[in-house]
Amino acid sequence: MDAPRILLLAGELRMRGGTAYTLRLARHLPESGLQVQIVAENVQQLSRDYRRQFPLREVTHLSTPVLNRLVLRLLLAELRAEPPDLIHIQSRQMLAPGTWLARHLNRPFVVTVHDYLAERESFKFSTPFGRRVIAVSDSVRNDLLERTRLAPELVSVVRSGVEFVPEDDCGGVFGEGRAPVFGTAGVLEPVKGLHFFLGAAAIVLREIPDARFLISGTGPEETRLFALARELGISSHVTFLTSPHDFSNVIRAMDVYCLPSLRQGLGTIMLEAMARSRPVIATKTGGVYSIVKDRETGLVVPPGDVRAMAEKMIELAGDPALARRLGQAGRELVQREYSVERMIEQTVAVYRCVLETQAVAAAPKT
Repeated sequence: MDAPRILLLAGELRMRGGTAYTLRLARHLPESGLQVQIVAENVQQLSRDYRRQFPLREVTHLSTPVLNRLVLRLLLAELRAEPPDLIHIQSRQMLAPGTWLARHLNRPFVVTVHDYLAERESFKFSTPFGRRVIAVSDSVRNDLLERTRLAPELVSVVRSGVEFVPEDDCGGVFGEGRAPVFGTAGVLEPVKGLHFFLGAAAIVLREIPDARFLISGTGPEETRLFALARELGISSHVTFLTSPHDFSNVIRAMDVYCLPSLRQGLGTIMLEAMARSRPVIATKTGGVYSIVKDRETGLVVPPGDVRAMAEKMIELAGDPALARRLGQAGRELVQREYSVERMIEQTVAVYRCVLETQAVAAAPKT
């Protein structure tokens, strides 16, 4: 019997946890005997060499009104030659084109939801082709069940997983003779609260004049953040970096990882930092709060509280032993509960359940 074919339908592959999620699925699902193909709307933020590592097909305008129907029909014609057994829609933003493809291919789909619905956003999950919703945290699942009419049995929690990092590759925290580095990474958008991070940086510099701050990412807030750093008079202490697909070197350069988000479904890049023994300072919001227990696996501050975040940065810089203890506790938590192996195992279990149900439904009646 041929290995089941899984189509991972993604939007723009850019610097965020959702992209890391898609690429980890593509890398590891074949180890479970599945064939995988990624169809993505935009892959330009991935380097050409990196793209070659994956079965990747770029199809522009998948989510563009009017144009997307023509694009989808062209894609449909290609897929009919060798249709997938299951479509895994990678985000709720791709739910409409994914549902259309599933209906025209007569194939089931699963959709992953990484964060919360916007205030007036609807979630048009339709059966019989829609079979399961994967939420990346209990918080996201609870939000979906409160905001929609989804049956609880349709929504499974599969926490995003990250790769194991050998201890020797983690790098040290607050090394002797060098300035402390506080950093953050991801898409630069308002909900990430990065202006609060810069506000905290300005306060920290009054106490630690040689401190450095690192922001890695691209997005709509980029110009505003540049301007804010200049306005606060801290530009010489803040480095902005872009990294097309891999945050490992960026995280290695940090002593502390900060997540100032106002809303966050889980925090995959934060998990990568924790896997590398970096102590984290995170806001008490959504799925983050289920991971970062204050003074156990990191430090927690209220969303938008600039002074509280600054005080935690200063505290860790003044107490490297505490920083290393929190970093080690976070690393152990990630290895235990947020491994990529666990994510793949649970995702494959969802696939198998859907495919078995599909096979029973398609079997001739006797």
